[in-house]
Amino acid sequence: MHNTPGLRVVRNGIGIEQLFSVDISGLLGLWSLTVAQPASCDSRAMDIDTDDARLVLLVLSLVDRTLLLGWREPSGEQVDVAEVALSGWRLGEPTLAAGLASDRRHVVQATSSAIVLIDSVGWTVQAEWVPGEIGMSAISAVSVSGDQVAAAIDGRTIVYLEVRQGALACVGHRQLDNVVSCIDVHSWHGVAGPATHVAVGMWSVNDVCLLALPDLATAAPALSLRMPQGLALPAFAIGLASTGQDSLPRSVLMCTLGNTPYLLAGLGDGRLHQFALSVDADGVSVREHKSIALGSGPLGLTPFVNHGSLNVFASSDHSAVLFADKHQTAHSDARISGSSSPRISKLMYANVDVLGIKRMAPIDSLGLPMSMCLAVGSQMWIGLADPVQRLHIRSFALPRWATPHRIAHSSTQGVYAVATIHSLDTGGSLTSTARESAVWERFALIERNVQHQAISSKSLYNMIAATPPAEVGRFTIMDSQGMDVLASALLLTYEMPESLCAASLRCLQRPIPNADAAAEAQEAPASLANSSHSGNLGESDSMAQMLSGVFVLGTSIVPPGEDDARSGRIIICAWDATQRHMRIMCTFEVVGAVYALVPFR
Repeated sequence: MHNTPGLRVVRNGIGIEQLFSVDISGLLGLWSLTVAQPASCDSRAMDIDTDDARLVLLVLSLVDRTLLLGWREPSGEQVDVAEVALSGWRLGEPTLAAGLASDRRHVVQATSSAIVLIDSVGWTVQAEWVPGEIGMSAISAVSVSGDQVAAAIDGRTIVYLEVRQGALACVGHRQLDNVVSCIDVHSWHGVAGPATHVAVGMWSVNDVCLLALPDLATAAPALSLRMPQGLALPAFAIGLASTGQDSLPRSVLMCTLGNTPYLLAGLGDGRLHQFALSVDADGVSVREHKSIALGSGPLGLTPFVNHGSLNVFASSDHSAVLFADKHQTAHSDARISGSSSPRISKLMYANVDVLGIKRMAPIDSLGLPMSMCLAVGSQMWIGLADPVQRLHIRSFALPRWATPHRIAHSSTQGVYAVATIHSLDTGGSLTSTARESAVWERFALIERNVQHQAISSKSLYNMIAATPPAEVGRFTIMDSQGMDVLASALLLTYEMPESLCAASLRCLQRPIPNADAAAEAQEAPASLANSSHSGNLGESDSMAQMLSGVFVLGTSIVPPGEDDARSGRIIICAWDATQRHMRIMCTFEVVGAVYALVPFR
């Protein structure tokens, strides 16, 4: 911190800040579309004019219908998400896939009965393709990428469509031997060019096949998804047998991460297979095959761009973000420049701190840059994700006279406890009154949000006027999100913090014996300076919650003229989120200093 006292929060993984949420049951899929020239819609649902530059649509596929949410841009500082009613959409049935054509004016919606091309100017159906055109009945899986659409019809037939001059053209179709579970038509080069292959996962076998476009010929031997020997499962997946349909592909994705084309396959048991490929004029060949267990539920793979780099969001019960090692990729490019077989880009995995994400869709919005739409349990979220990297470090400066000494975190309360030591050196040139004012000015947060004030102005004046200590101890509770100070209090004169830990004391709950004892406990001063409660913790409405995440502070008291601590205290306190103050549960005086504290149960 460059000789400046402060705190650093080092976090592994990617955090998502929730901006908006709505309860939606039966959410099967979601997509985000940013239309270049939105047209007017039902004014009762949302006021959208044709003069607006952009319309952001969230397409939510439910069990029996399709729901459209959206907002117009530019929308000022506040984004108002509302349900929209647009003609041309098949809202009476669930959506299998949705996407924008390359002109960003036409929208492709695929349901089990038809694939429709909708013109955003007037929201009219421009073209429609139904399985009956090739003698089939139902669409089972679809992938949309720009002007290219790949669909599985009646389970075994693959159909390739293209958007051409406002129409849907069926370029080719082919019947396979096995039932299709998932399909992808993304380009190896992202939006830089059209896709050259279609990736197809099969229900009955653990294989993924690659078909060349536009004739849908087999481009490479089937890629096996059987578990490699020696695969280590994470702790939460141990004991979960991958049998039956759990080990079959549920999502496939073609993309280029770093400088290497990859085919990714997510299985129903939470395993991810990554195939590093070589794609050239001679065909497709596998250079490397690895497998990793990310979770224990079905994996969904969605590409998105974060700060200019392509990444892949793997949604599951334990979601993660895949990205290429930037340092290794740059090094390999520089060292093997001009080589026909560059070094394979190493893939990195960053855990997401939100559990149970079923689906994810990146949002292209001016009002919400770098945001994403998430299906979490029975809710739909709009959130902001951290930059994609494995470690995130945030620094928070402290006053130069405050030295952090101990820190603890309560996950149940969502707060940090920080024990600091403050210097009282004023140079010796101030009078007692001026020195007292200087101390008060430095400690601007003295006794903030404590249940009872610890040290009054008079007692602080007497402390400094008698034998002023060089340092004083302070105990502070801070919010874990923004590191804002929630409560702060001084310790006794000559008392220094030595140890600090977070613990759960719910097993110690017991009722207060009688009403007099309860009144006495309520009126007792609950401050760090003069609290001396007994071990009876009592019970109240919020007591159970507080006892699940208390802080235990150990101190030492060294009087003037002494070298060692003859006494100390153990202070148990908690943050009362309901009353918004720090509550001192009890204190214990001990012989000697308390140098270490460890929760036993």
